[in-house]
Amino acid sequence: MLATRRRLTPPLAVAALALALFAGCAPTPVATTEPTGPNPGTPPPAGPTVAPPTGATSTPVTQTCNDLVSPDTMYDFNPNFGLLDDFTPAKSSAGARATQYKGLACRWQNQTSGEVVDLSVAHFDAGTTASLHETAAKGTAVPALGDAFFTSEGSVGAVTVFNSGYWIVLESPYFGTGEDATTLVASVTGALTP
Repeated sequence: MLATRRRLTPPLAVAALALALFAGCAPTPVATTEPTGPNPGTPPPAGPTVAPPTGATSTPVTQTCNDLVSPDTMYDFNPNFGLLDDFTPAKSSAGARATQYKGLACRWQNQTSGEVVDLSVAHFDAGTTASLHETAAKGTAVPALGDAFFTSEGSVGAVTVFNSGYWIVLESPYFGTGEDATTLVASVTGALTP
């Protein structure tokens, strides 16, 4: 009777084969596309630091954020943005100065990326408005938006508009040029004009 020789597979080869089979059966990770929601750690836009002159006076801004930029208008600008109910502007920002002088500061946040659009509005006396205008005019004029100027710092663009005695500042990473804010500027100025 002939003896049949069995060839034994080395243990290392068995382990490698098992690992290859296991790897082939493992589920492939699937990237999620769900929005992550607002990112509370998102830094505020680094727009213009504003300091109205000593003795500045102002008239209260009575409109709300939704009066100036309706939900439909913001949806048309970008449907991922939502108005934040509890927003405190950063110290020395345009929003902080506006609220200090009876104005309004609003923030909309992109629910996916966490990026923001900030709006600041105040109604200063003529002398203060002239001083703020002189500072803003150091930026690039944006005639398409009226008496408006554009500046940028880092990835944030800021549009400063003077209209009917109001000082309006819109800031966002979405503004690469002043014209990028056209829809929002038109909404704000339209709501403020008597």
